[in-house]
Amino acid sequence: MLTDIPLVADTPDAFGADEFCVRCVSCANNCPPDAITHEKRMVRGVERWYVDFDKCLPFFNEHQGCAACLAACPWNLPGVAETLVTKMAALRARAAGI
Repeated sequence: MLTDIPLVADTPDAFGADEFCVRCVSCANNCPPDAITHEKRMVRGVERWYVDFDKCLPFFNEHQGCAACLAACPWNLPGVAETLVTKMAALRARAAGI
């Protein structure tokens, strides 16, 4: 997507999703070819969840698809993401004394 809208650079909105994923790891636990790490790794200078596509793609091609990680992720369940964000924002606000 391209736009000419003037945008103001700001900081990421950290609402707890990363901490949620650290505890959940449902995607990694449900990955048939074991292609998703259970902890973050440095990837091209940025710490992130790593998917080993040398494991993922052969399995994907052999089975004409997969997406087990997407199906296992609570964030992808209908109606769940909004509720998770609201709950995590409330927890963060309580922790901050707001």
